[in-house]
Amino acid sequence: MSATVLITRPKAQAEAFAASLEAAHGGPLHCVISPLIEIAPVAVVGALDEVKHVVFTSINGVSQAMRVGIPVGITAWCVGTRTAQAAAELGFDVRIADGNNRSLVALIVAQAPVGRMVHLRGRHVAGTVVDDVSAAGINCEAVIAYDQVAIAPTQLALDTLKGETPIIVPLFSPRSAKLFGQIADFNAPLHLVVISEAIDVVQQNAPVVSRAVAKSRDGAGMVAATLARYAEISP
Repeated sequence: MSATVLITRPKAQAEAFAASLEAAHGGPLHCVISPLIEIAPVAVVGALDEVKHVVFTSINGVSQAMRVGIPVGITAWCVGTRTAQAAAELGFDVRIADGNNRSLVALIVAQAPVGRMVHLRGRHVAGTVVDDVSAAGINCEAVIAYDQVAIAPTQLALDTLKGETPIIVPLFSPRSAKLFGQIADFNAPLHLVVISEAIDVVQQNAPVVSRAVAKSRDGAGMVAATLARYAEISP
């Protein structure tokens, strides 16, 4: 019995992750996309036309840049390749880290940029980019440009969770794990793949069979860990 991969990321990121899985797998996988978070723009107070550097830790931040008035063409410090590609398509001069917040902070600190810097982010964050950059003597401001609003799982996802087929659940943030754990009715055996040790599903009724931590805290690491678990439990 082949496993199902249940992807709970926001819609665009979920679709991109599913495509990356199938590309790396070399063929189709049974993926169920059921976002538990929806990206909702929020109003930004204050002018941003004098910003010289913008930090992006997700594509969601990039998607809000034009709306909130980030000047086109300034330097964009991007957490990874996919985010950098989206920023470059909008005309930003990108700098690319190795796919995680730690490498992003190290890149910024090493190059010591001068001028106003903002981190365009969501209301809920797992990292401490602004604090870490500021601690190195580089002023960086957090600008909340969107909210990550919780939404209900799809009926297909609920039906899948009530079945008997093993389900692999990649989880990219503590909040996603918390929302997933709030789903009341589980039956299928669950195999969690998490991006860091800090992420887990705390739900007594959740039949968690295994939990694997990605070797690298980025999309590539999650693809590799998800496919490794898939190979172990699928014929």
